[in-house]
Amino acid sequence: MIIKVRCKKCDAETRLSLADLSYNGLFRCWKCKQSHIFVVENDEIKYLKLLNDEKYGNQLELDF
Repeated sequence: MIIKVRCKKCDAETRLSLADLSYNGLFRCWKCKQSHIFVVENDEIKYLKLLNDEKYGNQLELDF
């Protein structure tokens, strides 16, 4: 499944390939490198929020 994500900072569009219809995790814009957290449910983005670098690092530690 391909999903389109728009950066909340620079409005650049990224196309991501996801294996499942649902996803909860991190996304970093290819253009401005801004970090985001996002939730996909049933092939639709339900939540997308900017993260600062400190929160991004903390989230990475939680995921691994």
